[in-house]
Amino acid sequence: MKVAGRVSAMETPGHTAGSVTIIVEAEQRCAICGDAIPAKANYDAGVPPAIHTGRRLATHSMNRILSWAEIVIPGHDTPFEVARKK
Repeated sequence: MKVAGRVSAMETPGHTAGSVTIIVEAEQRCAICGDAIPAKANYDAGVPPAIHTGRRLATHSMNRILSWAEIVIPGHDTPFEVARKK
């Protein structure tokens, strides 16, 4: 859903039913994802947030974010870059 200009909202349920990620298309694609990816450790380990409404749904949302984003701004950690497989 378009919010304004280069800013959109992406539904990313899993942590909670109504979770959304704000996506910003700038020089790099940034995802402000709150608790959909709470910390870089979740990304590193490939595991969804510990608190979720369903592990499968939370993992799916996390993977959607990571397939799009170049920079992730997690809910409880500092921003990090998403490594791309070559």
